[in-house]
Amino acid sequence: MENELYIYHHGIKGQKWGVRRYQNYDGTLTSAGKARSKKNVKALYKGLTRTTQGSNLVSVATISKINPKDYETFTKLSEQGRLITKATFKKNFKNESVDLYIGKEKTPTIRVKMKDGESYTAEFLDKNGAMNVSKYNEWYQENRK
Repeated sequence: MENELYIYHHGIKGQKWGVRRYQNYDGTLTSAGKARSKKNVKALYKGLTRTTQGSNLVSVATISKINPKDYETFTKLSEQGRLITKATFKKNFKNESVDLYIGKEKTPTIRVKMKDGESYTAEFLDKNGAMNVSKYNEWYQENRK
């Protein structure tokens, strides 16, 4: 028994055994978890409304709404810097996201969520949105060489 090694761990000073900081065992958020989630949503909102990333999302959301017969007009206005799109970013604390609305629509076009502390994911809530953007990109590649 002389060659046996043992590792002892007595925990971290001040840590309570079995206590979760941000999430309860049933998956609901603790008050600290709710505050943290709210803070993340606010930071995401601030990042989207004050950077070009938000502008890019507005452009993509606008493209997803365009009728194919209007591609030419849209492209000309966009290239001339004369395209004006009314868009609204709204904080969605329930889904821990920021929703992007185009025009006066009642449902969001894109939902943006934090993936980790630094990056985010954006998803179309309209199933046809991503397909419409792909169609526009194909048209643009063929017609704007």
